[in-house]
Amino acid sequence: MNEIEKLELELTKSRKRSRFINNKIEDLKLKEVLPKVKEKYEGKFWKYENSTDSENKWWIYSFCIEVKDEREGLFNSFEKSTYKSIFKIKEDEFFYLCQIEITIDEFNAALELFRIEFNKLGEFS
Repeated sequence: MNEIEKLELELTKSRKRSRFINNKIEDLKLKEVLPKVKEKYEGKFWKYENSTDSENKWWIYSFCIEVKDEREGLFNSFEKSTYKSIFKIKEDEFFYLCQIEITIDEFNAALELFRIEFNKLGEFS
């Protein structure tokens, strides 16, 4: 066996070991991390302060429908900034590290204000 063949064999073994370790990590995430993330986020309401600069700040409001993995979930969300309004239904989103959990009442109050702004659009047609 020449040197290239030896190195290729070593690389193949290393790749198999790497896949084995990666699978173990994913299994542990499913068993240990995912249940904790689901408990923290699923079925709960959140807000996150977003901004374009120090003066233009607004809140993104969201409801976590389902946790998909330790970094991402399925959310309904909305935001109204000084330059655009967005409403997303069932969008995959990463969890914002600085999200603040809020009550359903706070979420609904913000949603009602968003609806009022949205309904004003129909007054111009």
